[in-house]
Amino acid sequence: GDRRANALQVYLSKPLTRRGYLFARVIPAAVTLIGLGIVSAAACWLALAAAGLSYDPLAYAGAAAAIVAAVVLLVSIVNLAVLGAREIYSALLIGFVPIAVSILPSMIYMYRPDVFAGVPTLRDLIVFPMNLVWFPDFSRHWGFPLAATLLAIAACLVAVAGWRIERRDIG
Repeated sequence: GDRRANALQVYLSKPLTRRGYLFARVIPAAVTLIGLGIVSAAACWLALAAAGLSYDPLAYAGAAAAIVAAVVLLVSIVNLAVLGAREIYSALLIGFVPIAVSILPSMIYMYRPDVFAGVPTLRDLIVFPMNLVWFPDFSRHWGFPLAATLLAIAACLVAVAGWRIERRDIG
């Protein structure tokens, strides 16, 4: 029909799958988030040095890596959770829940440390990321493996989100 009508239609882009679109959005956001985390960690390290405070550099780097990886994991959890939302208000509410739950123990400890007085082990386990600062030996030895594990889990959650969005009937 196009030849008879002397018309030529050129498509300059190839079709993009839903999964490809999701990865094209999530991966640059995660890389940007990691970059901002590295810059923030470096700024905090310089602030420590300017204040005359000392902290083991390897322990600091391990703790910072684990914290940045935890933030990327939270973003991937929110990404997966938001896929089930039908409206923007619900998506914002769903996105707020994992982040609020993750910082709730730290907020409680910051304002009411006496709540954890009877169970210091529980405080040491759930008050994240302060617990990484309290235990520099742990951060030095396990910070980077913890960061790698959290990033691997985040990558798996993004893959699940890609699988889920491909199967979704959008019509």
